Amino acid sequence: MKLQKDMEKLTINSIVFKTIISSILIFCNYTVYSQVTIQGIILDNATKQELPYATVSIANTTVGTTSNEQGEFLLYIDDTITNKQISISYLGYKKESYNFNEILTNNNIGLDTLPYLLNEIEILFYNEKYLINLIQKALDIKRGSKTKKTNAKCLIKIITSNNNEPVEMIEALGQADLNTIDGITDISIKTGKIAYESNSNYMFFNLDFTKTLSGFSAFRKNPKKYLVPLSVCNMNKRKLEKEYVFDSQTVSQYKSEKVLNISCKTKKENSNLLNTNISIGIKSFEIYSLTCYGNIKTNTIFKPMIESHKIDSLYIEITLLFKNHPDDSAFLKNLIVKYDLNYNDTLNIHNITSRMIVNLYDYYNEFYLPKFKFSNYDNDYIKLFHLHYDSIYWYKNYFSIESDIEKEYKDYFKESGTLVNYDKNDSFDYLDSNVGVYIIWSKNKLKWENINNNSNYNPLHYFDGASYRDRQFDDDLFNIDIQIYIDVYKTDGLYKIYTESVFSKNTSFYYLEKSSEALDFINLYFDIYEIARNRIVNKIKSSKTITESIIDSIYDVEMNDLQIQINRYKNEVNRGMKKEGMKKWLEYINQETNSATKELLIRYN
Repeated sequence: MKLQKDMEKLTINSIVFKTIISSILIFCNYTVYSQVTIQGIILDNATKQELPYATVSIANTTVGTTSNEQGEFLLYIDDTITNKQISISYLGYKKESYNFNEILTNNNIGLDTLPYLLNEIEILFYNEKYLINLIQKALDIKRGSKTKKTNAKCLIKIITSNNNEPVEMIEALGQADLNTIDGITDISIKTGKIAYESNSNYMFFNLDFTKTLSGFSAFRKNPKKYLVPLSVCNMNKRKLEKEYVFDSQTVSQYKSEKVLNISCKTKKENSNLLNTNISIGIKSFEIYSLTCYGNIKTNTIFKPMIESHKIDSLYIEITLLFKNHPDDSAFLKNLIVKYDLNYNDTLNIHNITSRMIVNLYDYYNEFYLPKFKFSNYDNDYIKLFHLHYDSIYWYKNYFSIESDIEKEYKDYFKESGTLVNYDKNDSFDYLDSNVGVYIIWSKNKLKWENINNNSNYNPLHYFDGASYRDRQFDDDLFNIDIQIYIDVYKTDGLYKIYTESVFSKNTSFYYLEKSSEALDFINLYFDIYEIARNRIVNKIKSSKTITESIIDSIYDVEMNDLQIQINRYKNEVNRGMKKEGMKKWLEYINQETNSATKELLIRYN
């Protein structure tokens, strides 16, 4: 199987499978609104140049999006708010508002640059002391203010090339945790798509892209836990003066305020500090945008997949664009990360370039995230292959237009690679109990080769405090890690609920004698979870009203009851050594699932 061979190259035990087979479709009793589509392209009125990452928002709502690198935008809105004004803004340009019909009639939207006068600040324009004080004042206000937190939906787009040939394309919907000091602090993936080029000699993947994208602290002084080197925004005034040379580049205007765009370059090459361009309002001291760039002397960001491989000549560029939230908090709007590095696999040196874009939208609203805890051992590729993909839900939440380069990459991978979730015909069945990291419950029983028996393996390293897991280790000699996966997709008055009982190979282990009774004990353990999952499904189906909170409540109650039942089961069967106990539970399980084999029934009768 081509996919299996490709994924084996990523990391040990990284094969995953399509987990969601059972699903529930439930029509709900809430009001259904039809959606309308707004799309267009934002241009400079004079030059007709496209304006990338312009803000598009619906007045007095949290609905909005951002134009792509070609100035194009796409937005789905409920027909109940089509009477509201659509606002288009871009730093240095006059903000414009349009009604829905105006954009439908002409979707080429031109913005005019804002005029500004230099005479009131021209004396200060090249004064380095003024520039340092302006930056320090903006940072003092930012750090001195109470840190505000929010969450936002996010769309992540990644494209990567090897020696100018496409090797990777990722698109993911997720939920970002934000604050006004660090920017993105965490990203949880909801669903996504992957396309990649595969050949027998070389592969490169951004396996943990969410860690990279949340590894940059925008304004915290001397951050400790973050991956990316420091910029001017992570320093005090004394270090600013010591390490950087300052110059102003241009003056622009945002709303009624003049914005100074300042260039900050490191005095020493290879200092492991990033050059910085920063835009600051000269009256409000608001920071509107920030770009940090430079060659990295000490690489703390990327690690090679194989220990003997090396990464060097790393150049990185990080751009942060901020927006004023309705409560006047300047939260991150866009994060763009670009890097260029040389990857030495001992045979060849590969020039890798990658671009990651995060568009943040719909602040204070959340996706329903799957009830499933991946282990710390699982990278983002494993998560994307494992999480369910719903094409209708994706369409309703994908507020972006495919750029020309994305179209080129997609066409390339159709011919020379692998596409996952990009088309109706490109889904794969990852269910393979011999190689999979996770195994879905079925009437086909687990075998000993599915269960970790390596005595050098330390499973405690991989647990991350997940709820609803059985972590009662018997002298660290065995553990059975099973979860009930549940995910909810709400679209156009319909709840789609995907659920499955899932056994983890990586975090389950059994170091005692491998007897038939012990394997029966593990399989019945798995069966009990499947019975609980069926109870959850039936309770949701029979509920008069369906909401996400009701689904959560049903799930929580059943999982608490399940833990009580599991503890009773373990005590009564003692790892399969108590025949009477096994007979009792086998009868109960067979009645509920009809999954007992003839051999099993004979053994305990």
